Amino acid sequence: AYLVLLLASHLYLALRPSHHPGSDVHFASVERTLADGSPESLTLAYLEWMPPEGSSPRPPVLLLHGSPGSAGDWSRVGPLLAHEGYRVIAVDLPGFGDSSHDLRDYSIRGGGAALLGLLDTLHIDRAHVVGWSNGGGAAMHLADLAPERVASLSLVGSIGLQRYEGSGDYHFEHFKYALAYAAFVVAPEAIPHFGLLGPRSARYAFVRNFWDSDQRPLEGIMKRLEVPTLILHGRRDILIPARAAEAHAQLISTSRLFIINANHFIPFTHAPLAAQILTPFLARHDT
Repeated sequence: AYLVLLLASHLYLALRPSHHPGSDVHFASVERTLADGSPESLTLAYLEWMPPEGSSPRPPVLLLHGSPGSAGDWSRVGPLLAHEGYRVIAVDLPGFGDSSHDLRDYSIRGGGAALLGLLDTLHIDRAHVVGWSNGGGAAMHLADLAPERVASLSLVGSIGLQRYEGSGDYHFEHFKYALAYAAFVVAPEAIPHFGLLGPRSARYAFVRNFWDSDQRPLEGIMKRLEVPTLILHGRRDILIPARAAEAHAQLISTSRLFIINANHFIPFTHAPLAAQILTPFLARHDT
């Protein structure tokens, strides 16, 4: 009975529909250059919300999710920004959602390189970039790789300084991620969970995103950032404390800081307030 249930569970996961059921998912073939200089081709999936007809031309807005996550995490914020006149593109970062899996690099740096490829593929010269949680790391790498392509940078509940990542020790954190691989990737394959624990690809991308990423270079990136930056953080964030956002604001000379009475999950719990804060900031840096 156990083996039958396990087989049925795996068949269900293999045959179930897209990660974004009911949404119009778009796909773009992109090229990225990895940290070792080698190229990699992949496909990025994204959701898109268009501005009202007749709106004045503005740089598009790229929305980047955290880990685990997908473009759908922005489904509350995206339409609000589109209503203000922006073309809004929420991306499934490499390895997540409907984007390519089985990649060589799931890191935040690799995510930033893939986003640069997406801008090229979509013929976008300049975009506002909004990154939530680990997506903030990818956003900072994009701004570091090609600052002339980033109209503004918004970090929402974002990662940053290494000392605020869990224990603060890079090596201990990566020991934790090795244990997480066994707990979240390997063990569930022996359990007939029928999707309640998520597909293997999502769990694998979640762990690899942390394992492949190194937050230590973010300090140097923040110090040399010249892109206008908004830091939006929740006072009650238990995953990345508010004092991290305050430290990031001290490092980024072009930043302004908003601390709101929220937890880590601002795109879900405080979407209207997030859009209300983001909209005038984006408008200020459209040109």
